Amino acid sequence: MTKFTLKTILFSTICLLFCQNNLYADTYSHTITAKTWSAYGIQTLSGVDWNAAATGGAYWGYDATKGQQFGSASSPANPLSLTTSGISGTISSIKVTTSGASSIIGTVTVNVGGISYSPASITLTATSTDYTFTGSNSGNIMINWAQTSSKALYLKAIEVTYSAVATPTITTPSPTSISTFASLLGNASPSQTFTVGGTNLTADLVVTAPTNFEVRENGVGSFASSVSFTPATGTVDSKTIEVRIAGSASAGSVSGNVVCSSTGASSKNVAVSGEVASAAPTITVTEVFVPDMNAVIGEQDAETINISGANLTANIIVTIDGANAAMFSVTTNPNPLTSAGGTALITYIPTTQGTHTATLHVNSAGAPEITKTLNGSASFANPVATDATAISSVGFNANWNQIAGAVAYELSVDKIVSGSGVSTVLSENFNGFSAGAATVPDGTDVSASLDTYTQTTGWTGLKIYQAAGTVKIGTSSALGYIVTPEINLSANSGSFNLSFKSMAWSTDATSLKIYLNDVLVNTLSGLNNDATYTLGSFSVDLSGGTASSKIKFEGNIAAKGRFFLEDLVITNGTAQSITPIAGSPFTISSGSTTTYAITGLTSQSNYSYKVRATDGNIFTPYSNAINVTTSPSTGLKDLQTSKVYTLNGNILINADIENRLEIFNTVGQKLMDRSIQAGLNTINVNAKGVLFVKLGNEVTKVIL
Repeated sequence: MTKFTLKTILFSTICLLFCQNNLYADTYSHTITAKTWSAYGIQTLSGVDWNAAATGGAYWGYDATKGQQFGSASSPANPLSLTTSGISGTISSIKVTTSGASSIIGTVTVNVGGISYSPASITLTATSTDYTFTGSNSGNIMINWAQTSSKALYLKAIEVTYSAVATPTITTPSPTSISTFASLLGNASPSQTFTVGGTNLTADLVVTAPTNFEVRENGVGSFASSVSFTPATGTVDSKTIEVRIAGSASAGSVSGNVVCSSTGASSKNVAVSGEVASAAPTITVTEVFVPDMNAVIGEQDAETINISGANLTANIIVTIDGANAAMFSVTTNPNPLTSAGGTALITYIPTTQGTHTATLHVNSAGAPEITKTLNGSASFANPVATDATAISSVGFNANWNQIAGAVAYELSVDKIVSGSGVSTVLSENFNGFSAGAATVPDGTDVSASLDTYTQTTGWTGLKIYQAAGTVKIGTSSALGYIVTPEINLSANSGSFNLSFKSMAWSTDATSLKIYLNDVLVNTLSGLNNDATYTLGSFSVDLSGGTASSKIKFEGNIAAKGRFFLEDLVITNGTAQSITPIAGSPFTISSGSTTTYAITGLTSQSNYSYKVRATDGNIFTPYSNAINVTTSPSTGLKDLQTSKVYTLNGNILINADIENRLEIFNTVGQKLMDRSIQAGLNTINVNAKGVLFVKLGNEVTKVIL
């Protein structure tokens, strides 16, 4: 068994400290064994440059015991300095073996990096002695001698103890060469990786890509020309670096070195190389589908598509084939399309009714073909009926335009027996009153700005609110009303009809009042007032209309007389009696015929006609209707109740009563249709020759 004593423990501790000092410290030393300086300046001592400088002391010698001599009694060196910057690291002690000549009176001091080491100074003797100065700093070492005597100075040896600065090191990348990159022109290549790190670094580890390449840390951020890593306590742990060929690289072989560098460290490289192939020629059509086209026969529809090319070596060719290719055509801009592309206008001109298809082909040398399906749908144009000609007392010629693709026409002719016709004088759906809801109308009274919400301007009223597309009138305690713009209700002897939808507020009065020109003409009852807020439809026939009429809708009572109104339509006139004439509809079995003679009609009667076309299978909708009035019969008689004569190119009529005036030319065309008043009427007619004047049911002939 080993016996531990205080002596052995102290010895072990001293050994441990000694071993640690040797483990972590370096020592520089040099002993002068021959004359080294023969002039002041730099000398290399054991690999380190030392610079000797002095004032005076122009003498240099050597003593085997004392070493290098600087100066003499007759030329003393005062002061003398010896400096070096060749030792890096933290310097802990400097031992100087030095002396002076006999009777020397002087000192020696040491500083490192401008910091004085301890002791601050040592007194020289004539015996070569080791003097140790201690401290902790790095930088230039300076040993200084000073004396008040005139003696030679000697230096025998220098020993420096320091902790060396660790050398910054970049680990060797793995792998150090990557040569399997491949990409298409304009595209970045797939990335490959290598690892690299560093120790004892005093600055960032920077990984820089060569031209045509990019780098990034594996999966982190975007690729760039370089990426850097800040060392933690001098170390950058092994990093995985992605490297790839950049999309901007030109076609051909690309190579270079990815440089891994850090200040003070030796750079390490990763050789990279690869090949950028020219991209394959391609054609792109922006539109996924060509929109369907629709046209009437003989007319056209067109769609534009955008075409571009990449890496093409020839122009782009656009063609059409397929079952109905003849009905489609294509025009390019520019024409022809260059390899860069442009636009293509596809035009569809159908010649038959129905659906049609074709295929569009887009090609360029070496590029994959692009095809697009073309779809067209064709219908007949609706015929347009034109004014009748050859109007007589017993017939007329019906006319219309020719329709492409038609093989026949069907002509419908009706006699208008009586009635002035019903016309809509005013229509208002109140959709502009869109705010709020039926159960919770908007709270703002819009009476002062109704033109903002109505279809027709000129409405007025009081206590009017928006209710989700319906107008709400009145409040729980205030009477409300709404008044139409001024309208003409004089036709049909002033008889007219009101059609509208209405309901009352829940539990409010179930009636409302209708006024004509501020005169109460109807109290309408039967409004729904339950919580369902369901509007009912109402139709009210009234009379007494004038050329300047206004209709007012008002609550029946002031308190709880609220009501809703929408879809108001006011009509005026009487219905006409329309009867097909004998033989109608007539079939005209030629697609090129555009006129047909109608005979056997009654003189001074109103007729209308319309036409539709067919291709033998389907019919178009009917055309517009043309109204025709047959001319008076040839049997003329003098007017019995009025006198008609001409003067200065005008027709003068001295009418006994208010009457209806119609004037016709000799081919039956109506030139005028108007009312005249009792008394003398001067009528200006833009016509010459023989004219027929019809006043009421009487007809006479005049010559202008």
